[in-house]
Amino acid sequence: MLDDYAIGQVALIPMGAGDFILPVYAVMRKHLCKQKDAVIKVALTVDSSLLVQCHDLLACLRQEPVAWERFTAMPQTHQYYYTKWIENAKTEGTRTRRIAMTVNAMIKGMDYGQMLRAEREERKERL
Repeated sequence: MLDDYAIGQVALIPMGAGDFILPVYAVMRKHLCKQKDAVIKVALTVDSSLLVQCHDLLACLRQEPVAWERFTAMPQTHQYYYTKWIENAKTEGTRTRRIAMTVNAMIKGMDYGQMLRAEREERKERL
């Protein structure tokens, strides 16, 4: 729960050194109506429901054996970070770009955080 908003199938993302972050997606932020620096009540429990992967992502990964091997070697909860991120894209173009980023990150041996940091750096260089 985030305040009175029930969440499900949201995985904590490891950030290194034993730290984790809880991604708060746009739909969550919209419901919560919080301003910057607002306080929020968080209550977490284990969600044991089945995680459903992004079928388009899996199809693309299967076309790249190295990417497929690295992706499937990760725990399912880590795989789900990518699915959730892709499925929360607002446009088809963003969704497609995120799938391509994920496949490329797997080929390069990057984890989720490394992939996002590399994308930010590339974006800065283009500007």
